[in-house]
Amino acid sequence: MLELTGYCESKNYFNVFNTYDRAKFTYGFYQLAAHTPKDNLILFFRRLVELPKAQAYFPEIKMVDGHLTRVNENGGTTDLETVIQTGPKGQKQLQLFMNYLNPYRKTINAQEILQVARLIHWTENDADIARLQVEIAAEILQKKMSSRYHRWYDLDGQSDLICALIADIHHQGRAAKKRVKAALASADPVDALVHISPKYAGRIADLKKISQRLIAEKKLGHKVYDSAGNEFVYG
Repeated sequence: MLELTGYCESKNYFNVFNTYDRAKFTYGFYQLAAHTPKDNLILFFRRLVELPKAQAYFPEIKMVDGHLTRVNENGGTTDLETVIQTGPKGQKQLQLFMNYLNPYRKTINAQEILQVARLIHWTENDADIARLQVEIAAEILQKKMSSRYHRWYDLDGQSDLICALIADIHHQGRAAKKRVKAALASADPVDALVHISPKYAGRIADLKKISQRLIAEKKLGHKVYDSAGNEFVYG
């Protein structure tokens, strides 16, 4: 399931970045985004600072009272996990964390270049980074399967392919629950989920390609979701 979304997000490269959309900074094969509180990239950075090489690459950040914190040049500290409501809809975002990684979304800036360079070099030279990316992505998916997707769609007994497509839809944020429910109720749920948002032609092509490959390799399409154990079993 991670391989499916990873392929669509980054072709499963560990050193891929996106610094132009509203999240300001996304990183890695699963494209973990910086804007979401208690989710995605902040979870990665919490564990990143525990790695042996963390102080060499990011000496100014550390965990303080359970929060990722920046030690400023004057000795003061900034809680990078402060949740701030922004925009006309009052969206809750980690604005200080986003700004630490990339202060200006629409223009390339020195801070953005520095953070990307640090992570690229570290990713290219330390296998711990790839392992951590996979661990965090797996934990996120495992949690969301039970706490969100199953509760929303009653997925007990559904195929792993359908679950993977649902997870991919919500990971990218390309359709709301109502449309997903309609797709699941259609005559061909797999096809409906793949084409749930026709404007994403590139995503649709990637989903078709990777799902066909994973089915042929017997990595998907052979198990069903067991909600009691939050795992996939042979049906």
